[in-house]
Amino acid sequence: MDLYAIAAVAVILGAPILSSYGVTFRFVENILVRIVLIAVIVIAVRKDHLLGLLTFLAVFSLLLERNHNLVLGLPDQRPSLHPLHPKKEAPPPFLETPPATTVSPPATTVDSASKIASPEQPITQLHDNIPNLAPSPKSRDAPEFFRGFL
Repeated sequence: MDLYAIAAVAVILGAPILSSYGVTFRFVENILVRIVLIAVIVIAVRKDHLLGLLTFLAVFSLLLERNHNLVLGLPDQRPSLHPLHPKKEAPPPFLETPPATTVSPPATTVDSASKIASPEQPITQLHDNIPNLAPSPKSRDAPEFFRGFL
């Protein structure tokens, strides 16, 4: 096995391991580094196709780990150790609910037209304000320039 292939496999396997230990791959954000990485991929493909594939996977794993670190840096993106049992935190002071006061609703009369049907009673008539739509036109009625599309 070639030394370049061994280096590519080492990067493919080593990038996730190093990322778990806190190593960031911020150097991949530089445009010059990206141009160099593309040139390395092109050179590896010209040398050997398998080496080119391994080099591509190595560069991809570096970019993937860099993106993984960026996403974990966003708020509320850290994986929890106990996803089934989330911690119950106290709400922020501005979200606390004020003490409940009992207020009775005003007494109203309900006429039979505005009464809500119970689940036991079937709905006999549905009144909505949606007008009846006209049927769609036939393809023979289409203008000449649309006939080729139908």
